[in-house]
Amino acid sequence: MTVFSFSNQSDACCWPATNDGVMGGISQGQSEITSEGTLRFFGCVSLENNGGFSSIRSREEAKDLSAYNGILIRVRGDGKPVRPYSPDGREDPGRLLPREVRYGSE
Repeated sequence: MTVFSFSNQSDACCWPATNDGVMGGISQGQSEITSEGTLRFFGCVSLENNGGFSSIRSREEAKDLSAYNGILIRVRGDGKPVRPYSPDGREDPGRLLPREVRYGSE
């Protein structure tokens, strides 16, 4: 089952960025759909003004994945640490996955 395909430019609006500006920070992040049909999340994280984060989250309706044993996420990064979250159906919008991950650029 494909959960997200990123086949249209309009799909990017379903993945808005939340930056540390909500707490007075100045980090900037945004997402776009590439010509290869992938979601690109990019920007600059700043520690100024007590900031230090930028994130994206899907606005899609929750999907029932209970019939599956796991999920596969293909990620390419810049080697900086990230903490993926996974929705779990509770009031909490996401559950921190067990570890910090560093994604390489290949």
